[in-house]
Amino acid sequence: MEENKKMTAFARWQCIFTAVAAVCCVGVFAVVLTMVPQVRAVAGQLETVLTDLETVTGTLNGELDTILTNLDTVTRELAAADLEGMVADVDAFVTTGQSAVEQATEKLSIIDFETMNRAIADLADVVEPLARFFNVFN
Repeated sequence: MEENKKMTAFARWQCIFTAVAAVCCVGVFAVVLTMVPQVRAVAGQLETVLTDLETVTGTLNGELDTILTNLDTVTRELAAADLEGMVADVDAFVTTGQSAVEQATEKLSIIDFETMNRAIADLADVVEPLARFFNVFN
């Protein structure tokens, strides 16, 4: 009898747990059914994003090919250029310019600007009366 009571108690608990499991399964099934449209919408958006990504990737590949071609062209042109000769020419140009500036500075330092300004002022004093004299005949 004791054994039957225990088995009955276990059977009741088993029945209760089976009912709870069934309710949980129904609840999970209901949640899954409500999520199916949302999952489909997300799948559609994911497909659109993947299509856009393929388009962008294709565009980028074309642009990268153009960039690599241009880079290759520039690299070949730089390799063919006589950079050492160009640097030597620029160096010679700078050296020539520097010596010309030094010569001009030396010549300007020889000029006596005070005397030259006085001479210009004296010339203006002499020319002014002559200019007034000739303006009388105009």
